[in-house]
Amino acid sequence: MRSTPARSGVAVRLLGQVILAVGLGLIPTPRPAALVACAALGLLVGILSELGRRRAALDVLVPVAASVLVSVIVFGLTAAGLVVAPLLLVIPPLATLLPGGMLTTAMIELADGAPTSGASRLIAGSTRVLLLVFGIATGEVLVGVPAAQAFSQRADNLIGWWAPWLGPLVFTIGIYL
Repeated sequence: MRSTPARSGVAVRLLGQVILAVGLGLIPTPRPAALVACAALGLLVGILSELGRRRAALDVLVPVAASVLVSVIVFGLTAAGLVVAPLLLVIPPLATLLPGGMLTTAMIELADGAPTSGASRLIAGSTRVLLLVFGIATGEVLVGVPAAQAFSQRADNLIGWWAPWLGPLVFTIGIYL
């Protein structure tokens, strides 16, 4: 399965990552500037993921590197007064790095009585989540944004009532690509 070529090329996968980040951004932060930032940060995460896909040694570093870079950019924009809800802007581009499938499979295996494989998947998935959280916290500390400002969750809808409803559809198109 690993030697099988990807269904689509790098450009389509990067476009999918951008669309996915915008779709997720539509749900909690439907503001034009936030969606542009989600697109740019989604492209950054996509590029890092593609680099990690080509080299197994780099793939381990992608969650930390991506979360540090994304959080430094977002918290830097927050310190400059350009972002009002930074945490809501950090999450959409990093969503593809979450090990949802791995954690789900781990729980199914544990419930099915396969403790060795279930526990190893659970630990691997949990480690990846911790690496993402570590990267976000590192970016927040590097920029020096106060915690109250970094974790503000103000979500003004400047596009329209329909934007959060459109988000899952746009997200699905991104996942498909």
